[in-house]
Amino acid sequence: MRNGKLYLVFIVLFVLAAGAFLLGITPSSVWNNVFSSGYAYSDSQQGILFASNDAQPSETIPSLAAQQSFILSPRMVIGNSPLNSAAAAMLVQDQIVLGGHQKSTLTVIRVYENDSPSAKWLSCQTDYGSAKDNETITLEECSKLLDTTNSVILELDFPRATMSRPVVEFLSNRVIIKPVKADDVPGVNFLFLRAMYSDAEKLISAANQTVLGVNAKE
Repeated sequence: MRNGKLYLVFIVLFVLAAGAFLLGITPSSVWNNVFSSGYAYSDSQQGILFASNDAQPSETIPSLAAQQSFILSPRMVIGNSPLNSAAAAMLVQDQIVLGGHQKSTLTVIRVYENDSPSAKWLSCQTDYGSAKDNETITLEECSKLLDTTNSVILELDFPRATMSRPVVEFLSNRVIIKPVKADDVPGVNFLFLRAMYSDAEKLISAANQTVLGVNAKE
């Protein structure tokens, strides 16, 4: 009986190995994708991990880029913090690139008491989709804006020094930028935008030149 069970185990292992071979899956790829990254699907680009448990990021990005509506939702904190500057830079990048592709954007900034991952969430600020508006709203109102499947939500998480590298995590209609430190944010966000739109660098450079031209005239 014991030999029969062992034989069955060998048969199962053989079938799994054969299936993996036919699908082009190697033991090293399984290890790299699941065990080393903590995600079912992952891809490293310039030291930044693009990761998901739902599908390959390279397959998800084109569908995100095709969406028309985006919610920009970074975390910011009360008082001075490098995170605030990083979040502001991220918002500018997003507005330039998404605006360049005629996407509609709604900014919903989540305000916390400090930049600790366990910090208390205090309130939100939103522009209601208009650059002229900036209103503080309650957590309940904020949650309603963020509870949607009709928009892609671009989030910025708190920096986590315990991570080995920055991560761009894909969750259904949500993308979360997870930096190791605040200084990572502009570069990581730019790489994500460029993955969605190949002309991201051109759009940002053009916007910078416009700003420099205006400043020169002043």
